[in-house]
Amino acid sequence: VPYLAHATMEPMNATARLKDGVLDIWCGNQAPTLVRQLCANAVGIEQDKVSVHTTFMGGGFGRRVEVDYALCAALMAKETAGRPIKVIWTREE
Repeated sequence: VPYLAHATMEPMNATARLKDGVLDIWCGNQAPTLVRQLCANAVGIEQDKVSVHTTFMGGGFGRRVEVDYALCAALMAKETAGRPIKVIWTREE
């Protein structure tokens, strides 16, 4: 059997807002502690200033252990002056 890529029902997506030094991030994930740690490091704040709101839809099947889509949203939120940013990747991405 050839290797098959993980195919979640919902595309990779995250919403993030960095306001007053506090990062809120909403995303489906399988490792919220890892999301908190990596996103805090990426935007240069302490982990206790990050709130991860895990959404329970779309399935993970192991793909949501990787938090690249959440990092993308966090880094973009850093540039938007307190406005929320939503990132949705296509299936091809």
